[in-house]
Amino acid sequence: CLGETKVSDCDVKFRRYQATLEIMKCWKGTEVIGQRVLVEWRIPVNAQLQGHWSVPYYPGEIVATHLKWNTENRVYGTTWWNGRAETPVRAADTDRLPEVAGQTVCAK
Repeated sequence: CLGETKVSDCDVKFRRYQATLEIMKCWKGTEVIGQRVLVEWRIPVNAQLQGHWSVPYYPGEIVATHLKWNTENRVYGTTWWNGRAETPVRAADTDRLPEVAGQTVCAK
């Protein structure tokens, strides 16, 4: 967890996350199998918030996803809320992510 942030056009707090993902297959782009890339996403802090706002990644999970390079932040991000497969190829070790800045969780 990198901490909390507010989106400029709304009054909603989000937790920011980053993870290193390993490329296992690439359909488009120049990434190489085995290459590791940094991906960033955010999740709303308020669980009451309606909508599917984020595309989380969990430790140990293997999942098909569609990533896009963010030149401003120099990380990858998902292209949209449906930017990853609903059913993972391999289930995650945990579905809990840290809630405090600086906390980390690793795959087993």
